[in-house]
Amino acid sequence: MSEARDILAARIQPRFLTREDAARYVGVSPGLFDAEVAAGMWPGPLRRGTKAGRLTWDIRALDAAADQRSGLVDRSGQAMATVHGTVPLDAAVDEEWDRRIRHGAAQKQHAG
Repeated sequence: MSEARDILAARIQPRFLTREDAARYVGVSPGLFDAEVAAGMWPGPLRRGTKAGRLTWDIRALDAAADQRSGLVDRSGQAMATVHGTVPLDAAVDEEWDRRIRHGAAQKQHAG
């Protein structure tokens, strides 16, 4: 293979992951990954191959499940909040931050 092809191959991230790679991707052992999939914490595998015997996990489905578990999106896929404000804040989160800011400003007025 040419050097350019080697570089391209190294940069391509597969869309579908093996069980071991999916477990590594979400940061757990394969055994714990199996238990979390069985508990519904992660999406189940897709059967692939001529006899549908190869199990793979869609990396985007894992990302979506992680986003939901982390509170970045709700069950409908709507963005909740981000640390950097690149996604519009959920109204409840926005109201809570406003309340905290007003409370902090009021405390500074009374202290100064």
